[in-house]
Amino acid sequence: MSPDQVDRLRRNVDEVRGRIARAAERVGRPAAEVALLPVTKSVPAPVAAALLELGMTHLAENRVPDCLAKMDALAAPARWHFVGRMQGRKVKVIAGRFDVVHSVESPARARDLAAHATTARAAGRPPLEVYLQVNVSGEAAKQGMSPDEARLHAGEIAALPSLRVVGLMTMAPAGGGESAARASFAALRALSLRLAEEAPGWRGRCGLSMGMSADYEIAVEEGATVVRVGGVLFEG
Repeated sequence: MSPDQVDRLRRNVDEVRGRIARAAERVGRPAAEVALLPVTKSVPAPVAAALLELGMTHLAENRVPDCLAKMDALAAPARWHFVGRMQGRKVKVIAGRFDVVHSVESPARARDLAAHATTARAAGRPPLEVYLQVNVSGEAAKQGMSPDEARLHAGEIAALPSLRVVGLMTMAPAGGGESAARASFAALRALSLRLAEEAPGWRGRCGLSMGMSADYEIAVEEGATVVRVGGVLFEG
């Protein structure tokens, strides 16, 4: 990347961080409670490398082959998050190469992931951190457990070996606007609080991965601890 391109990237990162801080301030939260997770699916490896040089140690991808190529191309280490749909034939690779998975959409997928994560641990990998994906809005096109399914299965998933469940993930309804996004994010936070009271072993697993480029400020106001931001970081 040219120096001008790096400067533009730095300004975009600073702008998003500033917006996160102001959104947190509006609701009386410390900005430090919210992690900015850059999603690098739309940019090549040199841009991901520039993010690492700017101090961003966590990066996310939703396509396994693209991410493996970037992992191999980058000289500096990163903690890689998988934020896409998990195809069954890719679960083994995801468990062996990624550090965090945001899209555990069912108990069956969790068990499959845990089995492969156990094999990876035997080879020296740490436990795999995961978020349970919840389809709060009930959209047919979205993957994820319903809130009732999450309540039913959260305890058993949290007890699986080689996984460390750290919280819940959701996406706002497509085209629903601010009110629908806010309602979905608020519902996920309410579900997290309910699980802390009901589900065995859930207390302390309060991470909320929610909010993307179009709605991350709303997500921060509703309790997000991780916002998954891509496009707005690379504009200009």
